[in-house]
Amino acid sequence: MKLSIETPLNTNIFKQGIIKSLNENKQLIFSKKLTICQSSIKNSINNNSPLKEEYSEFPLMEITDIKDIIDIPNTEGKLTGLICFFDKRTLFIEALNDYLKDKEYIPLTASIYFPLTREKYIMNCKSEFIKDEQIINKYWSSLNEEEKLQYETVDKDSIKPDNDKNEKDDLVKYFAQEQKLPSKNFSLLMLIPIKVWHTIFPMPQVIAHINKKKFESLLKPHKMPKKFLMNYDKEKNEWNSVQLN
Repeated sequence: MKLSIETPLNTNIFKQGIIKSLNENKQLIFSKKLTICQSSIKNSINNNSPLKEEYSEFPLMEITDIKDIIDIPNTEGKLTGLICFFDKRTLFIEALNDYLKDKEYIPLTASIYFPLTREKYIMNCKSEFIKDEQIINKYWSSLNEEEKLQYETVDKDSIKPDNDKNEKDDLVKYFAQEQKLPSKNFSLLMLIPIKVWHTIFPMPQVIAHINKKKFESLLKPHKMPKKFLMNYDKEKNEWNSVQLN
């Protein structure tokens, strides 16, 4: 699914930044790859470092694509959701569902790196599964037949049988019926970033340049990474950004 290049002027600074980065790196087929892992609530709220060592309640990590970027309702476009597709049979999704039994939402940390623009985003997110059938149908219809097939034929994260008889039976069953309705294994996970660390790394140093007054040493380069911390203020419904050392 193609992300919109146009960004309204009144949208949040995180959405402006992430869409700009995605568009500037879209020539790379892996530019939408997002790494997701479990984070702690304490770390998300009280600590400026997302890298503090914490024991995860479910030590699982997953890599997936950002399929769409949407505005969260009733936030005037100030809060953004990242939509990801998952198979419910994966260990990662089973762990999230188990975690949700006594929790209101799932605290996750997501990260993405853009090689062309040398940018890194680390995002502390509130996450939830989308249950709205109309939205699920919309994204399911955006898949081609081969993509839909993967939610039916292979039991994710299970031991592969010695023969492929079961898989062939599933294929026959699949093509014998029209797949208009979403598969029961198709799931939408929405990540809602509320705290974002955005790092912009300098481009490779110029060894010789006629306009440079001083040689840019590899030991003491003039260019340094720029780091920004973006926080969503729920009460004011706005984003704040500060530059970090």
